[in-house]
Amino acid sequence: MNTMRTPQPWLTEAKHDQLRALGLKATVPRLRIIDLLLRRAERSQHVSAEEIHDELRSAGESISLATVYRVLMQLVERGAVESHQFAGERAVFELARSGDHDHMLDINDGAILEFSDEIVRARLHQLAAEKGYEIVELELTLYVRGKGRPA
Repeated sequence: MNTMRTPQPWLTEAKHDQLRALGLKATVPRLRIIDLLLRRAERSQHVSAEEIHDELRSAGESISLATVYRVLMQLVERGAVESHQFAGERAVFELARSGDHDHMLDINDGAILEFSDEIVRARLHQLAAEKGYEIVELELTLYVRGKGRPA
């Protein structure tokens, strides 16, 4: 069954306590970046460090790109944020959440679409088992083009 999942981010409005649980202080830059990631998670959107920086600066925040990267890496290292790098492009980030999901990347416009298909995942596990292997990690990215669009 192919369904889109509603994001269930690990980081929520109780972010002060969650940051402390990660061993991090609830600094203004961390809170602003998490707020932005929460807003993007509501729309299942991935965002680059540069986009975060630009959006925060446009909102009047005084934050450097280096700080954005540092905060994102701290959150990635602690499992609160996931980083993806598709086809050699710049990294994009999303809040970590429960449940598996995969990605489709539109090669024409760069749009990233999330999907979940348990039948595909089960078949991949079956294929690995048939060859005497066990999948320990599965990240599936489909590079797609809209039907009827030029190559």
